[in-house]
Amino acid sequence: MKVSYLAFLIAFQLISQTSWARPESLAGLVEINQKKLYVEYTKPLNNSPTVILVNGLTYGTKNWVGLKKNLTTAGFGVVTYDMAGMGTTLLSNPLPQKPILYTDQADDLKSLLKSLRIKAPYNLVGLSYGGGIIAAFATRYPQDAGNLILMNPYTEFLQTQQKWIQDQIKATRKMFPQNPATDDELTDYFIRQLAYTTYPLAEISSLENPFKLEGITRMVQGIRTYQPIEEARFLPERSLHLLISERDQYIPQDIYSNYWKAVPLKSRANLTYVKFAEHKIPESFPRFAFQYIKGVLDGQPLLFKGDTLIANPLTMEIKKK
Repeated sequence: MKVSYLAFLIAFQLISQTSWARPESLAGLVEINQKKLYVEYTKPLNNSPTVILVNGLTYGTKNWVGLKKNLTTAGFGVVTYDMAGMGTTLLSNPLPQKPILYTDQADDLKSLLKSLRIKAPYNLVGLSYGGGIIAAFATRYPQDAGNLILMNPYTEFLQTQQKWIQDQIKATRKMFPQNPATDDELTDYFIRQLAYTTYPLAEISSLENPFKLEGITRMVQGIRTYQPIEEARFLPERSLHLLISERDQYIPQDIYSNYWKAVPLKSRANLTYVKFAEHKIPESFPRFAFQYIKGVLDGQPLLFKGDTLIANPLTMEIKKK
């Protein structure tokens, strides 16, 4: 994949003329792997590290505003972008006609960071689905994986949803024995039913444009077979910073616990339980998320000993459990 850096800069300039009022901040579309990704990039000051924020399933770049402001104010570089199926990227490309594979998302991230000329190893922060993409990136490109900050990450397809889908397939086979669809085709069909009927109830933002539910459907279809827990043993040394919300309303804590147990001791940086927090830590506690990320980037020893920690986002206190 060949990307012209000059073409990249021109694309930014044409699409977001106002971004050049502050030349250290760029925003616009860049062509990566036969698609246009929407990207926002604020360059670091004084050789500070750059942080790459990777969206959750229903996220877009705007959802990182609070955390991003704290990071850039402190001089850190920040990259936010909409993956295939998300936000401005979804609206700037043909509607996806097939599952968006998690491996393609990881490869797009690799190509994007190369085009931005950001040096590896990378500081990657991912929420939920974005955490799963980071896990895939880290095992596909271990030499490029630096700090991996996973906030309530996708680690396996939810068993409750898997069971519901399997029950629907069994019922379909019984009622329509001549149905020619394969189990995989029926699984993707019922994933669409789940996305279109349940996501609007849980996430009103999934209705913010007419195509978002289709984007969500295609992303879920493309990651459902991925089991990061099976690749946990390949994570780089002292790379995994795992944040778990005490009040996660979507994913049971035992799923995260199982993932942590599968991570080798040498790969563990820390497991931190965040009190009072629901699934979307960056939105509910952006200041805490900033302080935690800053601590990782600053190399605070407490965050690199492989311990289990408890964090109070109201007081900013983090201590061993």
